[in-house]
Amino acid sequence: MTASYRNTLALSLLLVFSLTLPLLGQPAADAVSGITSRQIEGHIRFLASDLLEGRDTASVGERLAASYISNQLSRIGFEPAGDPTDGGRSWFQAFPMHSTTPQLEGCSFELQLIQGGDALQFQVNQDFYVSPRSLASGQSQGGLVFAGHGIVSKDHDLDDYADISVEGSFVLILAGNPEGVIAGEGRNRSRALGMRARQQAAKDRGAVGLVVIHAAEAEETSFSEDMGRSVRAFGRRSLSMNSGGSSQIPTIYLEDSARDQIAAIATLTTESEYGEVAGLIGTFNIEVERKQVDAFNVVSLMKGSDPELANEVIVYSAHYDHLGVGRDGNIYNGADDNASGSSALIEIAEAFAEGPAPPRSILILHVSGEEKGLLGSRWFVEHNPLPEQMKMVADINLDMIGRNNPTQIGITPSPKHEHWSSMNEAAADACEEEGLEPTYDVDSYYGRTDSYNFAKQGIPTIFLFSGVHEDYHRVSDESDKINFTKAAAVSRVAFRLGWHLAWAKQPPVRKSPNSETGNR
Repeated sequence: MTASYRNTLALSLLLVFSLTLPLLGQPAADAVSGITSRQIEGHIRFLASDLLEGRDTASVGERLAASYISNQLSRIGFEPAGDPTDGGRSWFQAFPMHSTTPQLEGCSFELQLIQGGDALQFQVNQDFYVSPRSLASGQSQGGLVFAGHGIVSKDHDLDDYADISVEGSFVLILAGNPEGVIAGEGRNRSRALGMRARQQAAKDRGAVGLVVIHAAEAEETSFSEDMGRSVRAFGRRSLSMNSGGSSQIPTIYLEDSARDQIAAIATLTTESEYGEVAGLIGTFNIEVERKQVDAFNVVSLMKGSDPELANEVIVYSAHYDHLGVGRDGNIYNGADDNASGSSALIEIAEAFAEGPAPPRSILILHVSGEEKGLLGSRWFVEHNPLPEQMKMVADINLDMIGRNNPTQIGITPSPKHEHWSSMNEAAADACEEEGLEPTYDVDSYYGRTDSYNFAKQGIPTIFLFSGVHEDYHRVSDESDKINFTKAAAVSRVAFRLGWHLAWAKQPPVRKSPNSETGNR
């Protein structure tokens, strides 16, 4: 072999090799162009179809969606990275949920006249209203003790319990605030004057319940005007990670017509003396169905190619659950919220599978329970199923990416946010490549999506979000309203960003807020 031939061969091999390597900041063109509006549309239309019944957390629809997602990721070539199994790892990470369904039948409140006479029996959602969430099944019984407005507030120099004992009793209080006491507005609003604080004050002092009435001299509207959510809560399942038991005492709003039936014994005004209402015993009954169910995150991994950097993990997250089926039978399909972000993750995974494996590992995480309070992502970060040596170094979260201005995408944290990081700068570059303008006006949503649970662990995060709209959390959030072209463009932005992070020399780090950076 001549020297000339060897040189020519070496140059040819170098050229071929260089063409197979990604250029710094630029992923393979085929991988990027493979994320198309048609591909995104196909996933969204399935995930947001009536077949999945709104993908409620811990429902059959959630299971169907999880199966579809895991099958797609298996086809692409990602590996399962969820709960340990006998054969390795599951695609799923189960997390326990506690289901409570308050029953309307059997819910009652009555006042017994100790000195004789029939009990005064009141009809729920007519004579009285009660919020049944977080109540335990059974009976609450006790005498009545009047405690003014039931307020304890150092700021207002008020303690309506100072000279009375309410242990084992229902606390009878007046709606509203004392004359001259102002709750305030916005951030200046006093929480001590809210009903939740009054309920807690009664519970802390051993009360079995709270009974709220209008003062005899008050000209108030019916409680019913503000109790629609409580009325709808009966017969409707709610989910939490709370292991059970009652976190609240019942708060009973007694309508004026019911209040007036006890006027012969107690006509209460703002001037009435605090203390026991002699001659009355209250009894409240409710039945609440409780059971434990499992919800599932879908967890998949592409291991990095570098022996050391593979232990640094770039996480992509999106929630795939939504609101399920309403009491009226309407299905909340949640096409934008968040079939759009869930579909994006599938296409991003496929784009990574198209090219050479990056040095760092890529985790595709579809979480459930977001609509119940970011529960799936919270469980994931608190029960990380990854091998101990693997460390999450970034989270890119996508939620609602297919609506509103087709040329803009919201990004948080903004340059003024305390959690601004070096990955935000790479995101701005990715937006420019896709012809999207990054806007930094969505910091108010920073704590309302799954990336927040990663941020609390000190992990740099970024949230891509196209904003709320008139169909948010409504049955009208359907696939036909999605801008699939925009959803695909945002998906490509997220892929470019994650690709950059996966190949960068150093993982992202948080930076000090810099207002000038937001103008790029």
